[in-house]
Amino acid sequence: DLYAMPARGGRAIAIATGMAFESQPSYSPDGRWIAYVSDRSGGEGVWIARADGSRARRIGGQDDDTSLSSPEWSADGKAVFVSRFRPDLNSYELWRYPLDGAADLIVPVKPSPEAARERWRSTLGASASRDGKWLYYARVAGGMDFETAPAWTIVRRDLATGAETTIIAGSGGRGAEREAFFRPVISRDGRKLAYGARHMDRTILRVRDLVDGSDRAVGETPLDQAQASSWQDLLPRYAFTPDSKA
Repeated sequence: DLYAMPARGGRAIAIATGMAFESQPSYSPDGRWIAYVSDRSGGEGVWIARADGSRARRIGGQDDDTSLSSPEWSADGKAVFVSRFRPDLNSYELWRYPLDGAADLIVPVKPSPEAARERWRSTLGASASRDGKWLYYARVAGGMDFETAPAWTIVRRDLATGAETTIIAGSGGRGAEREAFFRPVISRDGRKLAYGARHMDRTILRVRDLVDGSDRAVGETPLDQAQASSWQDLLPRYAFTPDSKA
């Protein structure tokens, strides 16, 4: 079920209840709508509703047994990005669902039909900048092996050109093969990026200043899902305050 409550604390109010499994709500840029994942129509789909849960409607989904993760609004509020798990490829692909119109596959698992497995990629947890220029997400190459934590990195995509740049990756030092970085969230002012950083068996929430390059730990997170199916992303959703200071 989905609930809403005041940001400073207070009474939680149910906004979506019933037999359906509804999860991962995300507010639209204007705060008037939420996007979320629901199976109320059968298979998992992307739904939107008013912030109070009213006027709910489905905008996309594959009507099969695949899982959807991490719905995120576009900067203009006209579409929702979501990752779709492909059981046949054991990887995630990234889709864009317009509120009205046909869905677009933004980042497929295979960069080309004949691509070797080591070139396959999973794309999870998109976060859109408010200026509409960038999309941040976690990326791992070569499929996922749950015996060890996959080496996720954080990528920034230019939405105008489709060009990708890796902006957070392993240090290259001792134990770097057991580092992973995921669940990026860009602040409203576009300057700060919050993300999960796993080293060995600990995961820390960190914040990087994309202008001066400074990077600091905020605190330890709950156990991540880097060695699990991560059908609701690698960490629970978090968000910056409107002033980008917390």
